[in-house]
Amino acid sequence: MEDYEAASKELGMAAGKEPKASTYCKLATALLFAGKYKRAIAAAKKLLAIDPQHLSAHYVCGTAFSELGRNREAIAAYDLLLPGNNLNQLLLVAWEARLMEEFAAAGRYLDRVAQLQPNNRKLWVERIRLGLDAKDRHAVLANARQLADLPGCTLLGRLFAARIHAAERTPEKVLAALADDEDSQIPTEDRHDYVEEIACILETFVQKHGPKHLAGWIGNLRKQLTKMLDEEMMIGILRELLYKSAGNEFAGNLADWQQAAVDLQKCLADMPACQISVGLIGQAAEYAKTGDNRHLLKLPLEQRRLLKDVFSQSLAKTA
Repeated sequence: MEDYEAASKELGMAAGKEPKASTYCKLATALLFAGKYKRAIAAAKKLLAIDPQHLSAHYVCGTAFSELGRNREAIAAYDLLLPGNNLNQLLLVAWEARLMEEFAAAGRYLDRVAQLQPNNRKLWVERIRLGLDAKDRHAVLANARQLADLPGCTLLGRLFAARIHAAERTPEKVLAALADDEDSQIPTEDRHDYVEEIACILETFVQKHGPKHLAGWIGNLRKQLTKMLDEEMMIGILRELLYKSAGNEFAGNLADWQQAAVDLQKCLADMPACQISVGLIGQAAEYAKTGDNRHLLKLPLEQRRLLKDVFSQSLAKTA
């Protein structure tokens, strides 16, 4: 039930009565999730005193050190996971090291995953994201090609490459390279990756060319990826685009955004569930450009709250 505070109290009493490795493992994890980072480290060390081979203790220590801003100690703890063979744990610490901008460490953990399972889709996605954060264009494109060679991942690999090419080539050339029938059926757990990349590509186009042709680009994508871009996917793309555009202060002029919203309503007329998201993009652009609260006040309460969240997140990123 995610009541980690209560769980840690119960587990602490159980460990006091019978100090077993399994109990300290659960206690350290509960304390970590409860935000009791120093106590989580102490519990993990007690676990290691009982069972020095219990690698999950190093994960708890590393994550707790990271939360405390002690990155050097976090990486030292994560490095102790390298002899293990827990793929999910190694991928997770690679992700966390990347967020700490410890790129060399993230690369080490991904190299270990590659030794264990070189065709793991998540490995190559994380390698690409590492390249994006490290601003290593060559690594992104090389790893995108590797991902595209995996069964069922052709389009996803092309999408990651297209994110790089979107800043360098015309939208027409970038979109023309995306057509692929093989990947028309996307596993549910992978949908966010596709949504995120398509939104990034569109936002890059907007940054470079303005929003005037946004509906045309989306229409082009729908023709290329007819089987994939269902209503649910399109809503996700529009929502992601809304957040990214707000973070970039809606590049372009207000008149172009207003026209883009009208054109999008026509382009997605056969997807009625998308109309709210299109309307939000238009209203958000007007608010961002004018600062007039009336653009928000005329919206239903739920949509108003969503836009406040959008702008609060964009301000937080700017800060």
